[in-house]
Amino acid sequence: MDISLTPIEKFPGIWQGMQAETLEPLFSLANEIEKEYQWVDKCMGRVLTTKNAQAYYNLEGFDTRFLDCIKLTGLCVGFDWEEWKDELKDFKNNRYEDLILLNPLTLCKILTVLAMSEKETPGGISSRLQDKFLFALIKAIRHQFENKMTYSNTARPS
Repeated sequence: MDISLTPIEKFPGIWQGMQAETLEPLFSLANEIEKEYQWVDKCMGRVLTTKNAQAYYNLEGFDTRFLDCIKLTGLCVGFDWEEWKDELKDFKNNRYEDLILLNPLTLCKILTVLAMSEKETPGGISSRLQDKFLFALIKAIRHQFENKMTYSNTARPS
């Protein structure tokens, strides 16, 4: 799995210039993941705890699809991601409501650590799908992207 890393100093410009079409495959995948979560909750008749629901999710292949989606997005940034592996533990318990408070660069650093760690230790992406962290992360990136679009599209005319 080869993921091209965006030089961190170029990330702000790439983020500002990013088009919705670039991220559409990632956001579509998030929609599919969400449908799986909702289907399990509906079938069970209630919202299950994350730990209990994991036995019912059918997310096989989503890890590979996720990695395929991010390969060409420019969201993975070049930085010393191995130094950040310990810091990632601080974020793994965060919910969507917490993640949307982070800036796009921090969100993409988390994404980078997850993707690059998968090369060393396969299975991390699957675990993050099962505990809904990866879904929350993609939703937070979508939130930041949509807000970027809103702000840039609502500038006052000069």
